[in-house]
Amino acid sequence: MDSKLEIALLGATGQVGKLYLKRVLDAGHTVRALVRDPSKIEPHENLTVLQGDATIADDVSSLVEGADLVVSCVGGSKGVYVMEATAKNVLAAVRGQDAPPKAILSRALDAMARHF
Repeated sequence: MDSKLEIALLGATGQVGKLYLKRVLDAGHTVRALVRDPSKIEPHENLTVLQGDATIADDVSSLVEGADLVVSCVGGSKGVYVMEATAKNVLAAVRGQDAPPKAILSRALDAMARHF
């Protein structure tokens, strides 16, 4: 891919998120990652780490503003609706933007579909 993207990433410290983060940084893209614990993520010149929580609407809104692509690698826990809350927050945040992202990718498509 020749054009570089501004990627908003949720779930960057999980198993899937770490792999995705490495790939897109290696490809030269710029990433803003929302994480609960910034100490769990290695610094990189093309990475901006925002401390927050994907289940908090204002945190997600701050993350996705101006992004070309929003990627959610957020996983779930039994009895906890983290993926669904994240999907709801992402969709609400991008709906309110004048220039929404070109695409939204989510590991939890079923949770995302419930909020379309």
